[in-house]
Amino acid sequence: MNNYARPWPRGNRLGITSTKFIVVTLLCIFAVFGLCLLLVSSVIGGSGEKVESTERRLIYATNPKLLMDACKELQQTYGSGEEAVYPDPDSASLPGIIQRVRPRTITIDKNRVTLECGTNVYRFGLAVDVDTPVVPATGPSTRPAPPMATRELAPGVWYYSEDKAVPVP
Repeated sequence: MNNYARPWPRGNRLGITSTKFIVVTLLCIFAVFGLCLLLVSSVIGGSGEKVESTERRLIYATNPKLLMDACKELQQTYGSGEEAVYPDPDSASLPGIIQRVRPRTITIDKNRVTLECGTNVYRFGLAVDVDTPVVPATGPSTRPAPPMATRELAPGVWYYSEDKAVPVP
């Protein structure tokens, strides 16, 4: 008789029953799905305390005059053509104050330099109008505020946020 043709003994089933297999499989799927959701939400959202700390640093600890000078330098370096330019925010050749701001993206578009510091979910940062006169005019400015402008830190330097909120010092 051929040993390979023998069926398994009926009383000794090896393995797991189909009901247990389905339950274990579903538990594993839910565990992996939950961990993925946790990871994605932490990456996208970031820490609320960190976001507020960054907002405070931008508003209360950034020197607007130095920032304006650095943004003018950026505009001269990367050009101010019709097309927007996106320099690498991690470049070591950026002015020191720009590196301290730590923007996630930099956009140079005509007369405005935007330093985006927000997360994937919540946008905030600094917008600098490099064509603003150095000596403030005696009358009100006719220059338009940037989109989402929340607070003017100095002539031509704006803090912006999606929710228009300014954190307290």
